[in-house]
Amino acid sequence: MVYDASICGERRAQLRDIMDFRKAVIGILTLLYIISPYDIIPDFIIPVGWLDDLGVIGLLIYYFKKGKLPRIFSRRKESSEKKDA
Repeated sequence: MVYDASICGERRAQLRDIMDFRKAVIGILTLLYIISPYDIIPDFIIPVGWLDDLGVIGLLIYYFKKGKLPRIFSRRKESSEKKDA
């Protein structure tokens, strides 16, 4: 099998475009959530109502820097594997 570097480069460019689009969509959805009057905790409860917005902004910044969400949001397979053993 012959390795073609141009195909690999094109594939990388496509993946980069998909990730850029995904980041843009997540950024827009985050902005809509913060502006929206419907929150997990209503904003009229001033000190507490802003905490969910700050949490969402913090997750967005983490996602933009690392390219993934924190491990707390991933599904844990370890616990189900331990039960089977």
